[in-house]
Amino acid sequence: AMKFGLPIPRKKFLRDWKQLYGKETLEDFPVYLDLIRMKRIAPLFKNIKFEDILEMNSQDLKSLGIELAKDRVKLIKNFWRIKRRIFFENIIKRIEDQDSK
Repeated sequence: AMKFGLPIPRKKFLRDWKQLYGKETLEDFPVYLDLIRMKRIAPLFKNIKFEDILEMNSQDLKSLGIELAKDRVKLIKNFWRIKRRIFFENIIKRIEDQDSK
C-alpha cells in the first residue's frame, strides 16, 4: 500500500499491531502501558481488572491519580482502540461460526 508516495511497511505494522493489541498483552496491563510509553503510571492500575480499566473515563483516571490531561486523553484513545478491536474480533468470530454451520 502507498500513502503519499511512500510504501507502508505492512509486515512491521501487523507485527506492531499484534504486539500492541494481542490478547496476551492486553491481559497484562503494565506490559501494555510500557508499549505505549506510559509505564510510569502502571502502579496506579494495580489490582484493577482489565475490563474495569477499559470502562474508565477521564474523571475516573483523574481520581486514580493521572493528573495530566494529555495522559488521560492518550489512555482513553487507546481504550477505544482496544474496544474496537474486541468488537471486530467478536463479529469475525460470529461470521466464522455461522459459515461453519
